[in-house]
Order: sequence, then structure tokens, then C-alpha cells
Amino acid sequence: AFVIILFFGKYIEQYNDKVSIIALLLAFGLSVALFAVNAQDHGADSQARPIITSVSWMNLAGVDLQMGFLVDNLSAFMSMIVTGLGTLVLIYSIFYMHGDTLYRRYFAYMCFFCFAMLGVVLSSNLLMTYIFWELVGLGSYFLIGFWFYKPSAAHDHHYQELKATYATGIDERYLSPAFAQKKAFVMNRVGDLGFGIGIVIFAAVMLSAADLSSFKDLNLRDGPLNFDKLYAANLRGVFDASNLLGLSGTALLTLAGIFIFMGAIGKSAQFPLHTWLPDAMQGPTTGSSIIHAATMVAAGVY
Repeated sequence: AFVIILFFGKYIEQYNDKVSIIALLLAFGLSVALFAVNAQDHGADSQARPIITSVSWMNLAGVDLQMGFLVDNLSAFMSMIVTGLGTLVLIYSIFYMHGDTLYRRYFAYMCFFCFAMLGVVLSSNLLMTYIFWELVGLGSYFLIGFWFYKPSAAHDHHYQELKATYATGIDERYLSPAFAQKKAFVMNRVGDLGFGIGIVIFAAVMLSAADLSSFKDLNLRDGPLNFDKLYAANLRGVFDASNLLGLSGTALLTLAGIFIFMGAIGKSAQFPLHTWLPDAMQGPTTGSSIIHAATMVAAGVY
């Protein structure tokens, strides 16, 4: 839907909102079917192996990096949340955004954001998760600064007329959608830097163990960042046998986990990377309802 609106939106001006809603409604129907099939296959067995489909993406120095999908109860449920709430928000947005000069662009951005969120919840490896994690950040950047042309509160005469007399203590020169989107983008990059370092630690451990004879059967150069490979490597004691920065075993896993968690700290607006969230409310309220209440902030928990 994002691509259709991007390239053909001006030719189907009166149908852009309908294209977006139909696309998300279809995605919701597929998500429900996916959840039903997964629940039927797994039943009450919480130890059942998830459904995994991976394809080779690129081969670097004998390391096969893959892209694919992993479906278990959690990811199937989350995909229903993203598409279901996204559909409801878009339906309401028809009325909320009616008459806005950037009406068509809004629906395109919302579809792009939902696409990125689905990539996060259905990815089969850490690399793919990171790529879509960054696309989620880009989608939120678009929506937070949606009304980028609005002046700062200090120069907004309408705002100044309506402002309560006790509303003080805020530097209104930096209270604008354009500044809010930059602030959110930069602060999220700080968290995502830690996320990236954590992924590099996992990759370094997996590739260093790939040459050890005791782990040859695991084929660790074939999708080293795939979640199933990481789980299998941990069960076989790969992290206990590795030594990185003088750390091994639980200490090494803890270090990698802390860095991975930095990504969640940024996206979920947790201390100390939390101050971007109040400013981000300057985007459309409908955008905030799905980004900051239902999906992106919840992605950190996921």
C-alpha cells in the first residue's frame, strides 16, 4: 500500500485511504489465519518448534547471512495486534485527518510503519530484526514530524493565545514537530548503537566457534544470527567455550544481553532515553496511538 500510494497516489487521490485500509485489513485476516494454524499445529505444547522459513540473502567470506520468518505463538499474536489496531486507527483517521493538506502522505506513512513493525515481530534472526528495527525508527520519524512546517511554540501565535498562564518552565523555542522528530531519531540511534554492538558480539562468538571441531556439526557459518542457531549454540555450550574480551559463558551472554537491551531502552522510552516521548506527541494523535501506545513502545518489551 505504501508503494502504491507513493507512486500512484496522485492518480487515485480519492482512494488512497481505502487502499491503506484494505491492505491492512487483508494483513489482519492473514495474521488471524496464521495464528490459528500455529495454534492448531502446536496446541498446548509450549515446547513445540516454531515455524521457520529462511533464504540466503548474501554470502560474505563464507558466512551465509539469511533473511526469513519465524512464527510462534508470540509473533503470530503480535502480528494480529499490529494489523488489527492499525486497521482501526486508519478507519478513525479518515475522520481525524479529513481536510489535512498531507492526507495522502499520512496513510502512506502509516502503512510503512506497520510494514516495519511486522518485519520486527516475524523476523527469524537478529540481523533482520535490526534492519526492521531501524525502519520502525524511520517510520516514527516520518509520523512524529508529520506537520514539520509548523513553527515552534514560541512563534505560534495561536498556541500562545490558548496557553494557560501557569504553563511555564518549557523552552518553547524547541517545541515543534520538526525538532521533536530529530530528537526522537537521535535518541533512538543511541539505543540502537548498543543493539548493534550486542549483535556484533553474538556474531563474533558464533563465527569464532564455527572453526572448532566440537561444533562443526552445528554449521555455525550458515545463518549464525538465526534465532534457532543461537539457541542451539547456547545449549551446546558454545558461549562457555568462547572467550571474547576476557569473558565467556554467562558473563559474555550477559554483556551481549545488556547491549541488546539498549535498543529496547531507546524504542520503549525507558530511562535515561525517555525524554523524546513527550515531544513526539506533536505528531498526529492517531499516529501516536499506534506508535507510542500500541506497537513501537511495546516492541521493546517484545
